Amino acid sequence: MYAFGLGLFLAIVFVKTGNIKITIALHALINFISSVLLTGLISKLDVDQLMQYYGDWQMLADAETYAAMMAYVSEHLLWILAMFVVVLLQYGLAFAGILLLIINWKKLVLRKGEVSIPKGKWFLTIFCNLGMGLFVIFGVLRITLEIF
Repeated sequence: MYAFGLGLFLAIVFVKTGNIKITIALHALINFISSVLLTGLISKLDVDQLMQYYGDWQMLADAETYAAMMAYVSEHLLWILAMFVVVLLQYGLAFAGILLLIINWKKLVLRKGEVSIPKGKWFLTIFCNLGMGLFVIFGVLRITLEIF
C-alpha cells in the first residue's frame, strides 16, 4: 500500500506539473529519509539486544535486566532520540497531509494537466507499458526466488 500510494501521488504530481524533476526530487527525498537516514540510525543501535532486554524484562520483571536495559538506553540515548524524531516527523507529515486533504476536500480541483492521457487509453497507458511490464516480471521473479 505504501508503494502504491506513493506511486499514485508522484504520478499525479508529474501529470499536474509536467515536470519530472519535481517528481524525482520528491522520490529521492522520501527514499533518503526511509532508506538512508533510518537505516543509518538503526545501524548505530543493537536493536536485537534492546528487544532482548525488553522481552526479558517483560517476562521476568527482573530488576537486574531492567537495569541492564536502562544502561543500554542511556549509552545510546542520542541515537534513540534521533530515530524517534525522524519517525515522528514521518508520521507527523503523513498525518498533516491526510488532515489537510480532509479539510480541503471540497476545494480540491483536479485541472487538466500538462500531460494528458487520451480518452479510452487509460488502461493501456497505465498498465501496458515497459515500466509496468518490468515491475511484473521482477515481482514474479522475486516471489519465485523467495518461495524456492
